[in-house]
Amino acid sequence: MNKTRREATVTISQPALHRHWLPIWWQAHRAVSARVPLAVFLRHQVAQHMLRLSRLGMRLPLEVSLEGDDLKFREVSPVVPEAKPQAPSTEEVSREWESELARRHGPDALAELTGERAKAGRLDEQMEEGRAEVDRRRKELDTALASGQAASLGERAASANLRPAIPSLLPGVLAMSGAVLLVLAEAWQLAVPLLNANGIDTGDLRVEFLRVPAQVLLAVAMAFGSTAGLVYLAHVAIGHGSRSFQEGTTGRRRATHLGVSAAACALSLFVAWKLGDLRHESSVAGVALASGGSGSAPGTLPFSVFVLMTGLLPFFSAVLFDAGRAMLVRRAGCVQEARGFERSLRAREEVRERLEERVRLAQLALFELKVQRAGSDVAVRRLGWLGEEATRAAASEEWLEGEALARAREELRAALEADRLAFLKAAGRAGEVGTGGPGRTVVLFSPEGPVTGPDLSRRAA
Repeated sequence: MNKTRREATVTISQPALHRHWLPIWWQAHRAVSARVPLAVFLRHQVAQHMLRLSRLGMRLPLEVSLEGDDLKFREVSPVVPEAKPQAPSTEEVSREWESELARRHGPDALAELTGERAKAGRLDEQMEEGRAEVDRRRKELDTALASGQAASLGERAASANLRPAIPSLLPGVLAMSGAVLLVLAEAWQLAVPLLNANGIDTGDLRVEFLRVPAQVLLAVAMAFGSTAGLVYLAHVAIGHGSRSFQEGTTGRRRATHLGVSAAACALSLFVAWKLGDLRHESSVAGVALASGGSGSAPGTLPFSVFVLMTGLLPFFSAVLFDAGRAMLVRRAGCVQEARGFERSLRAREEVRERLEERVRLAQLALFELKVQRAGSDVAVRRLGWLGEEATRAAASEEWLEGEALARAREELRAALEADRLAFLKAAGRAGEVGTGGPGRTVVLFSPEGPVTGPDLSRRAA
């Protein structure tokens, strides 16, 4: 556009038909000397001027005629197009700049514009599908949260009070440890008379174990077996006794449980009586031997106390064992419930995370489509700007062309007037009058006819 405007400016600024007065006078003088009519002379001059303008790329839509001795100019078509009665529509403007875009930048630019518009249409459809996908994923997430299939963000903190409490492990461990210690104490108290009966000195048990290990191990094993039997009998007595007092137990079943419990207690106390008697006799004998045979046993426990301890320790051990086992079982159940609650909460959190990830992926896909759509809009705007620039350049060129034609028309008028006046002056000096003829109209030039004229130089020669 700048090049065209510069060329048009140069064309306008430099007169196309500028001539010196001497060639004008000489041509007119030769025409008068050759007795050439004014119409023929001017027709030749018009042809020469039009030929020079055509070489410059200008063709005037102008008809030149001679009425008598006066020149008349008539425009065959207007140089500047008439204004439209109404403003062009958007479609007409779009078609106009698209045609200018194709004319100035080639068909590839128009093909690129068409492709970008088609791409924008496809992206709009994909964006609608992407928005529908995002809405569908969000609806799935909301439905899962409402139905409880997925855990909300604050549900873990809110459900801290609902999580099953896990009791401490210490009470159960202490109860089981106490039961084990009582069993060991009972077993040791029962092992002492058995070892003494076999002639084993319990005061120096290491030496005796090295001397007769089998007898020591068998005595200890028997003591532990007896202790286990006592503990088992105590456990049976306690278990059946507690079942007899449970709700829903009939009289016969209650009597059976009570009988079994009483028998187990009696058997346990009988075994404890016998073992206590054996333990007491061995203790008395040992003390008497230690005191030098005086027959007194000042360091021994009373028989009744020892029997009572031997009979009650298994019951205490059974009670502690049952209590510790119950506490450990209850704690294990609480741990399982807490783990189940945690697994359920974690599973629902995973469902929420999975649904949120789907929502994020759908949003990311929609964002990518928006980026592509924005890029397509930028490309369309760039091509549209090029088309508008092409339209403005075409309008500017059209205006410059009109200005150049108007300037050329005025120069043609001035040149022909100069030729006419020079011819009339030369004819007046030569004494010739009435060269044009009054009232006669001669067409000197018409855009629809050929540009011809006589060769005055040859005729003069």
